[in-house]
Amino acid sequence: MTSLDKVLAFSTFHLIPDLLTQRLLLIAGSDADTRIYSEQAHALSQGTKELFIVDGATHVALYDVPAYVNQAIPKLATFFGQL
Repeated sequence: MTSLDKVLAFSTFHLIPDLLTQRLLLIAGSDADTRIYSEQAHALSQGTKELFIVDGATHVALYDVPAYVNQAIPKLATFFGQL
């Protein structure tokens, strides 16, 4: 716990333009507190990319709420089926 300040200050977003160049699908809930990170990563990445927003979903709800998961699965299959 002596370096918690360093952990909280650590970010790799500045590396995204150089390192995140592969196909990228980001799926975020419209009500997710973490949605901003997906939007930032999408804006910074240089490769083929897509940001898919699941309306009404929170970050955690995308793990196991069928109404939200069932929207994400076809998007995953379509996006990565185009490799």
